[in-house]
Amino acid sequence: MNNKPEEATLQEQIYDALKRVLDSGRLKSRLAPVRVFQNKAYISRDGWSESSLDVTIEAGQLDSKDGSALLAFVCLDGEGYLTRNEVLSCYDQLEKIGGSAAAFIVTTRALRKDAFKEAGSRGIGIVRLLPDSQVLWLNINMSPLSFREYDRIDANDFMNALLDPTYMGQNRAFYGFGDNHLFGDWSSLLAHHLDKSA
Repeated sequence: MNNKPEEATLQEQIYDALKRVLDSGRLKSRLAPVRVFQNKAYISRDGWSESSLDVTIEAGQLDSKDGSALLAFVCLDGEGYLTRNEVLSCYDQLEKIGGSAAAFIVTTRALRKDAFKEAGSRGIGIVRLLPDSQVLWLNINMSPLSFREYDRIDANDFMNALLDPTYMGQNRAFYGFGDNHLFGDWSSLLAHHLDKSA
């Protein structure tokens, strides 16, 4: 008998992480309410079919004239590199529901350069979550000022983390890029997109 608890899927991990950030109350948005969904179906542009997205965040009333925001997260786990064809497949899925959502591919895999360029040209952001085996956690005693300097985001590190499958993170497992911004965590990514939509 195996008593080992089942590991959550990448999709469940993303849903839980986003829900924790939203439930913390630290993010403020004029577009209340802000809700997170898993496997929610959206009607396609043609009105004849539905397309289900892994994880979505809806802010405001999507049919409201006061504004709304939809953030879509497509979770792609697995082995090897994330390919251009996988990016195009995600883009096609998003286009079916209207393409107005801010979209991110969330993966534990590195991207091929052509996949990264394709995602950028299609307006799709990337979040790479390094597996535990690729993160070195260090305990460092430092002052708040030195911590700010230590925790700053380095564009070269982020690019290496997104493109190199063997990249070793130091005190960071989250590497996000989208809308010409680097994101070091879920809070910064959500704050950027919710502020932008408000």
